[in-house]
Amino acid sequence: TKPTLKKIFNAMDDETIVNIAKNVGGIVPHELIYLSRETFNFSNLMKMIEVSDSRFGKVKCKQNDFVFNINILHGISENFSKFLGETHNALCNKLSIKFNIEHIDKNMICMKFEKP
Repeated sequence: TKPTLKKIFNAMDDETIVNIAKNVGGIVPHELIYLSRETFNFSNLMKMIEVSDSRFGKVKCKQNDFVFNINILHGISENFSKFLGETHNALCNKLSIKFNIEHIDKNMICMKFEKP
């Protein structure tokens, strides 16, 4: 539940958030894509991120050529937003995808992904 996640993430420091996110971001998305799609490519990755992120709240995606903007309204905490950002950053670093956090606060995170 949101109150439980809020308590867990509020108890974490930035280093713990980054360490957990690096582990999760580098492994889980690959597995989900190979289970749900035939090939691992940028388009399938963005579709998987959209579906995966929807379990955290409301997700808005916008595509313009090879740039994807994904906004997640979760209403949990700023540390949870940091976790989501670090998770996506770890994935993008592993795949050489340009990633930028456009906005972050206690209720939402807005991210931009650019195809390499």
